[in-house]
Amino acid sequence: MTSERHTVEHDLHEALSGAGCALCALLARSVRRAIDALTYEGVTDVDVRAEIRAARGLCATHGVALRQARQAFGAALAYRAVLGEVLRDLEALPTTVPRGLRRIWRGARRTPLAGRRACPVCDHIGEMQRIYCEGLIQTLQRPGGREQLAASAGLCLPHLRASLASAGDAATIATLRSTHLARYTMLAAELDEFIRKRDYRFAREASGSERDSWVRAIETLSGAPGLHPAATIDASPGGSS
Repeated sequence: MTSERHTVEHDLHEALSGAGCALCALLARSVRRAIDALTYEGVTDVDVRAEIRAARGLCATHGVALRQARQAFGAALAYRAVLGEVLRDLEALPTTVPRGLRRIWRGARRTPLAGRRACPVCDHIGEMQRIYCEGLIQTLQRPGGREQLAASAGLCLPHLRASLASAGDAATIATLRSTHLARYTMLAAELDEFIRKRDYRFAREASGSERDSWVRAIETLSGAPGLHPAATIDASPGGSS
């Protein structure tokens, strides 16, 4: 067993024992580590600064995470370099487009001042999601893994989608399906109870586990912010609109 694989298994074992989606918890930690690395390496590593410049800074969500990290010096150096690129882009920006090129410009949907690459933290999170999804599938294929998932809080919908896409055998897909049918059905029942108690006839009844079900429903169906690619939409004729 490689050291990296052992680390992934250990991380998953701990995260599945915690509250909420295990992959959200692990990826949130990955974001924090990536931000810390960027602010440190942004001072010392030329290649890292070049990545941030090429992306024209981090995306809005990870920009907030960078601000919250309060690594002022590293952020200032990185974003001064980004601002220099944006200023050069602005200076070079044509104020008119030749008539013959307008159709080409619009057809290519070229966005003025766009970066040349995606947010580096988004790229990192995408890679870590792949690693953890594959690790989860391997965990489910080993003794005790399915029981551990069944005893956990389950996955959010975005990470359930990603895990199903990584699963390569019917037994693993069946485990993911049955576990989350049970978890999501329980959550739906708690939401029903929460809604029922908002009726004035039952408003005096004491609140139970359903009191925060609406929060857990949002977390379950949307996942944690900044940890997911855009939602997949079924555009087929039978898909949802």
